[in-house]
Amino acid sequence: MIGLAILFVAIVIIAFSSSSSEHEPGGQYLEEAESQGSEAPSAENVDPGFHARIMALEAEAEAAPSDTSILLELAHLRHDAHQLEEAVEAYLRVLEIAPRSKQVRLDLALSYAELGQWNEARSTTTDLLELYPNDPEGLYNLGAIHANMQEYDQARATWERVAFQTENIEMAERALSSLGQLDAISANPSPGPVDPSAPLPPDHPVIPERE
Repeated sequence: MIGLAILFVAIVIIAFSSSSSEHEPGGQYLEEAESQGSEAPSAENVDPGFHARIMALEAEAEAAPSDTSILLELAHLRHDAHQLEEAVEAYLRVLEIAPRSKQVRLDLALSYAELGQWNEARSTTTDLLELYPNDPEGLYNLGAIHANMQEYDQARATWERVAFQTENIEMAERALSSLGQLDAISANPSPGPVDPSAPLPPDHPVIPERE
């Protein structure tokens, strides 16, 4: 079962769309965050200038709490710095002001997924699909979430919907690829977790005692 989880985490990373800019109702432009010339950070190495930019954005957000461009840049920088809980908080602040932002909901669901909070990721994606029914990206991500939650029948049904739509061919191709991985798992199922209380078979090698 661990192998299945690892496989579908990889699918989720591929599935969730990267951040993109868009216009919200009311004319506010949601700008994709950049590190202002700093090297893109990783979990092991976050550029000090990156932290300085985050602190500056926090101050700007406090001074202008309704500016979605500031809040979204802050959310993206937090996400890039692997500060996922803080990123979630910033995305939620954006959605309070711009609740119909599809991309923000996609990014929020990705943050939840990277935190392993699958119920929250599913709820966020379901909310997105209530606003934008049959959206290929939302449906694809929902399928990936189902897969990570080991809800394989729901994952298959959702990915099939994406595979046969023509609105977004890229997502259709991804869905077909993921369905192929799902078929491979069905043909070679995992034996499942080992029961530590079950007796060992007679031919099992002797297990040395722990010192």
